[in-house]
Amino acid sequence: MENCLLTEVQTSEILNINPSTLRRWRFEGKGPGHIKIGRAVRYDPEIIKGFIEVCKKEGDNYAIRKRHLRKSCGKTSKEN
Repeated sequence: MENCLLTEVQTSEILNINPSTLRRWRFEGKGPGHIKIGRAVRYDPEIIKGFIEVCKKEGDNYAIRKRHLRKSCGKTSKEN
């Protein structure tokens, strides 16, 4: 499988943040989009890459406030 999903710990390491920050963002509907598989939470590397790019272009506060990239049923969409 080419595009493996990332765990919460792997994602927090890539973003250089505490896993609890990632959990809080998820609870508040902020930060990068995530995928739920049963009770497991996973992150698509492409979504994380897009989140980082938005942080670079728009500023991290903007990217964290709005969840731009979300993966749902295999489709990526933008929230307005």
